[in-house]
Amino acid sequence: MTADAVVSFDPALAAELAFRAKRAGQLTSKMRFQTAQLDAYLTDGLWLRNARRANEMATRLGDGLKSIAGAGLLATPQANILFCRLPQHVTEGLLDAVRRLRR
Repeated sequence: MTADAVVSFDPALAAELAFRAKRAGQLTSKMRFQTAQLDAYLTDGLWLRNARRANEMATRLGDGLKSIAGAGLLATPQANILFCRLPQHVTEGLLDAVRRLRR
């Protein structure tokens, strides 16, 4: 996706948001192509299915990290983000794997 959306439930902010978008240069000549992406994303609950899947994967990752000695979650995942502490050897192993992929 190359489009962003700002959702406001206060109609009084509409004019201010439009002004800020224009001021930030967010008015492209091909906006219809960008908004088509948002239309597809919002149609038939695609956004909700994607969000649920991302949340499930964060929970799954958290469960997997619990099985690593010395790893710890800093908080219970409540969305599709996870903060954790990893032992040094795990961090080094992940960095080595990334380096191998970049070669």
